[in-house]
Amino acid sequence: MKKRQSAIAAKRRKFLVASAVWIVVVALVVIFGVQLAYRVPWTYDMTGQQLFVLSDETKAVTGDLAGTVKIGAVYSESNRDAMVEALLKEYEKISPKIQVEFLDVDKNPGILAGYEMGDVKAVANGTIIVNGNGRYKVIAPTDLFTSNEGGNQFYGESEITGAIRYVTAETLPKVYFLQGHDELKTAADVTEAVSMLERDAYEVANLSLLEKGSVPEDAALVVVASPTADLSADEAAALGDYLGKGGKMLLMVDPTLNTNTEKLKNLGAIARTYGIDISNNFVFEEDPSYYLATSNMYLIPRYGGHAITEQMINGQKYVVLPLARGLAETEHDDTVKVTPLLQSSQSSWMRSDVTIASNEMTEEDTAGPVSLAYAVEKSGDGTASRMVVIGDSNFMTDGNLAMQGNGDLFINSVDWLQGGRESSLIAGKVINSNSMVVRGADFIKLTFICCVVMPLVMFIGAIFVWRMKKNK
Repeated sequence: MKKRQSAIAAKRRKFLVASAVWIVVVALVVIFGVQLAYRVPWTYDMTGQQLFVLSDETKAVTGDLAGTVKIGAVYSESNRDAMVEALLKEYEKISPKIQVEFLDVDKNPGILAGYEMGDVKAVANGTIIVNGNGRYKVIAPTDLFTSNEGGNQFYGESEITGAIRYVTAETLPKVYFLQGHDELKTAADVTEAVSMLERDAYEVANLSLLEKGSVPEDAALVVVASPTADLSADEAAALGDYLGKGGKMLLMVDPTLNTNTEKLKNLGAIARTYGIDISNNFVFEEDPSYYLATSNMYLIPRYGGHAITEQMINGQKYVVLPLARGLAETEHDDTVKVTPLLQSSQSSWMRSDVTIASNEMTEEDTAGPVSLAYAVEKSGDGTASRMVVIGDSNFMTDGNLAMQGNGDLFINSVDWLQGGRESSLIAGKVINSNSMVVRGADFIKLTFICCVVMPLVMFIGAIFVWRMKKNK
């Protein structure tokens, strides 16, 4: 009896020792795994749109940085945005030349002194400051998150990568917005368009031909956005001279809706030199497939085949023109090549006589389809000038630029005018998707984990438990 009790006690001691050893081993494995997880940058993004996986465009921009890029994220220690913080950590991992710092201005107001911010004197919580190569870009928190018909979207990578591209580019093509004729003001009406240009590594400035007398030599492009007053003869001559030497112009003209709208004779003469008529009118669409349900004058035009529209056609993105002026091709010589970009439907019509009060098409109106945008190339003596003319400017104003393909139309036009310069802008990512779509290699990985790894771990655990019970 004593021998039996002694044997049972020995087995119990053996079991307790084995259990203690296994507990220690498991604890050590867990501790080691946790420490390894913190030290090794292994991550797996399970979000539907890969919110925390940096794109190939970002890798290309950050892959060959010549100097250090400082990113300062203004957040109080207790109020950091987890999504922004996780994304900034990915930037730190991707390049040793990117330095990320969280700036708690409540605790240390003087910490912003280490960053160049230009005329910006105060920043809100959530602002991101990017410095490099003597340049700076301040990203407002409202630029990182937007909400539209596509849902809640996160533009973190788009904004931060664009800012890095802007501050590190060796040269920035300079885009001038013409002023002095009641055009759209870059500081008020088109801040989103300016931000898009800067993300695509352009420098933006205003231009007054009355003050300068000529277009600056460093002008890569002149944007004429919705002038309501005509150019003077001297201004038209200066702009025509710039174009004649191989210059580039993006011209946007809005529709005429009342009788006292000034005719842009001098600007119109420049457009006719390039085979385009911009006479006063407006376009009315009758086909419900080609206008928004809210208004027959909010047009959804058809595309013409061109490098500017190719990407939008393939991506099935639609342009929305909130009120448009019809354009027409005029007689021109063989040095001018005119390509339609946008066109209304056959059920549309164009009205030049705005004194007509009828909402129906009359004999005085011109039946559709009506051209709404053109791309023009003009060759000369060793020069080649380009022009894009669009019968609307509202599509690129704040609030409209993010609608469908409007931003693509704007930036693709600018890039084409630069000789087909390739855009590297990154689209926003939806953060409120109700479903997770897993495809390709990610699907194989997830299948392997669910169907092989997890069952194998459970099987090994079951064997271990069985052995433990058998040894009791």
